[in-house]
Amino acid sequence: MHLDELEIAEPNNATQPLQRINDVGLFINCNLKDAEKNLILTNLWVPEVTYKFPLVEKNKTRNLRFQHRWLQLYKWLAYSEIKQGGFCKVCVVFSKIGGIGGQKLCVLVLKPMDSFKKALEALKNHANHEYHKLALLKDQSKVNEGNFREILKYKTKDIDYMKNFLSLDYRNKYISPFIQNEIINSCGDIILKKLVKEINDSGYFSLLADETTDVSVKEQITLCVRYLIGTGKDRNVHESFLKFTEVTSLTGENLASYILSAKYPKTLLVHCVSHTLNLAVSSAEIDIDTVRAELQMWNVKLKRLNIQPKTGLKALEECSELIYPNLSKLFKIFCTLPVSTATPERMFSCLKRLKTYLRNTMKEVIFQCQ
Repeated sequence: MHLDELEIAEPNNATQPLQRINDVGLFINCNLKDAEKNLILTNLWVPEVTYKFPLVEKNKTRNLRFQHRWLQLYKWLAYSEIKQGGFCKVCVVFSKIGGIGGQKLCVLVLKPMDSFKKALEALKNHANHEYHKLALLKDQSKVNEGNFREILKYKTKDIDYMKNFLSLDYRNKYISPFIQNEIINSCGDIILKKLVKEINDSGYFSLLADETTDVSVKEQITLCVRYLIGTGKDRNVHESFLKFTEVTSLTGENLASYILSAKYPKTLLVHCVSHTLNLAVSSAEIDIDTVRAELQMWNVKLKRLNIQPKTGLKALEECSELIYPNLSKLFKIFCTLPVSTATPERMFSCLKRLKTYLRNTMKEVIFQCQ
């Protein structure tokens, strides 16, 4: 049933409901047109505060009626005079299948909520359904045209040229999803190149990796890097996100084969909680006798100056690279050893916020510049 097929029927008696053209009950189990969807979301019939809701047969023993305050409490709730019950208007428009966990569409979507004994409990449970949350997100996305276009609209207040350009009737305005993805990819490439240059300039770094399965059921790993930045007293340990990468298997062997390649034969594989120096220097090309000599000289310096470094960075600060070249290398390796996977875990938390059910087709390359 569509808008052009509806008529307003006059009631034959006081108990017969009105056939209103914007009653939500007229649109249940229908293939909705865009005009009908817009009507449901923006212009549904809402009973006045003085409206007396009818007493449904199943509620007569307890004398329970639909309450007008429920409409104020839940903005997505709509009352149907035809069906004599409540419906969720966003689910009527957007929810076509059930949600995860075997949730099925029924009351408030396909059938009216006309039993009011535990109405508030039913409304609260409906608000927690995944398909209802997804419908709310879809409803909000109809108002928001996306971050890119909304930012352009905001900047038109200050830039007359941009305002005139976007208001033209031309089709090619370079704001299509394809152009947006190209801009995002270009930004990601620029950021990644700058980050790689900064890491290479540091000379010493370690990779942090973790794995997960995202909302689109794709297995992937996040790569982060831990490295030193700055010099002297301004030197700090920094951890940065590199990229998300889709993988075919999450076994330790496959992940290690992906991360470690023949290009880096001197790579040291260190478990995230194994931060001892022995693991880092076991295969390093450093002369042990020379290191011992430098260590003795460095200990003499510390005792003479009465210095007791409590962290790797403090030790590196007191270790001159010109006088103690090998010892300085060991301290740099020590400072960059990964001691946790907190940074990769934070990246997965960001991914969960960005890659939702509505964005489950987004590629990993999009997230490189987020």
